[in-house]
Amino acid sequence: MAKQSLNEIEAQFRVDNDFSDVDGAYFREILHGVPQFKSEIDTVLKPCLDIEIEELDPLTGGVAPVHLGTAQAR
Repeated sequence: MAKQSLNEIEAQFRVDNDFSDVDGAYFREILHGVPQFKSEIDTVLKPCLDIEIEELDPLTGGVAPVHLGTAQAR
């Protein structure tokens, strides 16, 4: 998945999943916003963690679930 563009990931996700009850604009904002603001998110997260950011379990491209939650709170 990490070797695909975000647009390809989004298109595949929409094909593979029922999007009838999903806020598509919000999904797109989070999907594209997390990588875009990863450095900013890491800066906010770092003081809250007892491990290094690099030790977080990556989903794709070093983006961990905690990045997604932080992006939502942004």
